[in-house]
Amino acid sequence: MQGLKDREIIKFIGMNYEGAEKFVTELLEQKLSKNLLYHNLAHTLDVLECVQRLGASEKINDHEMLLLKTAALFHDTGFIERYQDNEPLACKLASETLPGFGYTEKDIEIVNRIILSTALSATVNNLLHEIIRDADLDYLGRDDFARISNNYRKELHLHGTSYTDKEWYQQEIRFLEHHSWFTLSAKADRDRGKQKNLEVVKKIFRLGQY
Repeated sequence: MQGLKDREIIKFIGMNYEGAEKFVTELLEQKLSKNLLYHNLAHTLDVLECVQRLGASEKINDHEMLLLKTAALFHDTGFIERYQDNEPLACKLASETLPGFGYTEKDIEIVNRIILSTALSATVNNLLHEIIRDADLDYLGRDDFARISNNYRKELHLHGTSYTDKEWYQQEIRFLEHHSWFTLSAKADRDRGKQKNLEVVKKIFRLGQY
């Protein structure tokens, strides 16, 4: 039993997360379209920071944290190739790349499932999925909501989806009203801010007399 435990520790230590992080950040910096005003490197780094904060709050173990951070790094890499349905492409890149950084087949399978859970229509099956979903939309409850939301609107316009002001604010109100945090940590940290942002959007909508 002790020998098995030692081999598992060696396998865990063999994961070169730092190498994977360097690879992905350089790839995103070089290859992502400049038209991605929201789904850019800054967003990936933001999600990476958020999963670490929420993961620590939710008391996940060190191995889970590494897999979660890896999924956060890769989750938007599919945007390099296409705008819609890009999560499977991110999984493909992770599957091709991560063995070279010491990740096992089982590790990569978990990473890919976390990546796929970031699609808004995806089913959330476990705590790691819940954490990354909350991290991906962390800005909803922050003071930089208006700036990030505006960048997202501009990005959608550049990729063929445009809204009038009335349509945009109506959509934002619906989304904020129906959105729920998955983790207790995100709810505690961001729900008050999200409600504040919702009231601001509603006020803008009323003042616009749409």
